[in-house]
Amino acid sequence: MNHFIATWKGEEVGILSDPWNDMWRLEGQWTFKNSPQAVIMQQLLQEKDAMQRLEDPTLTINLVLTNAEDCTFKKYALAMILEEERLVLREVVSAEGLARFFSGHGH
Repeated sequence: MNHFIATWKGEEVGILSDPWNDMWRLEGQWTFKNSPQAVIMQQLLQEKDAMQRLEDPTLTINLVLTNAEDCTFKKYALAMILEEERLVLREVVSAEGLARFFSGHGH
């Protein structure tokens, strides 16, 4: 099983398990961590319509995904859609690319 520890704003918010890629799309089994930051993330993901989130990346949540077995291997992604226990993300090639989406937006 392949696991990634997800951090948002420097705090762990959950685990993405067995992710698979299709070009920029990254999807996997999602388990929220029991923390205030994770609750906020879940609420933000449920506030906007999925189409709004797909059309405007500034409405998403930027995550750093660190491989649980090799902490030097990271993925950067925008959380797009939460459907029950599946999280759909838009993968970004670098931390710098991720920051471009969020300058001045606070997510």
